[in-house]
Amino acid sequence: MSLYTKYTYYKKKEESIQRLYQQRLAKNLSEYPTASTIDEKWENIKIAIKKTANEAIGIKKKYGKKKGLRIWNEEIKKFRLKQTNSLSKIPTKT
Repeated sequence: MSLYTKYTYYKKKEESIQRLYQQRLAKNLSEYPTASTIDEKWENIKIAIKKTANEAIGIKKKYGKKKGLRIWNEEIKKFRLKQTNSLSKIPTKT
């Protein structure tokens, strides 16, 4: 999982999903042994919450537009090269 995982939280509004989430969270929390330090406890809780969210409500899929030009051919390449060269010949004020 990435650092910023987006979950489908809208599903959590349904009662059946809420019950499933609660049951799985209790189960996942009980799987981890008792930790000795607060950092270990926090890490166990964090992992259990992420695992439960992934199981019960799922991860939101990305449907974004791809940036940039999709069709790149020789004609466009020559045009961009010509445009870049003409811009580099423009004198600048100093």
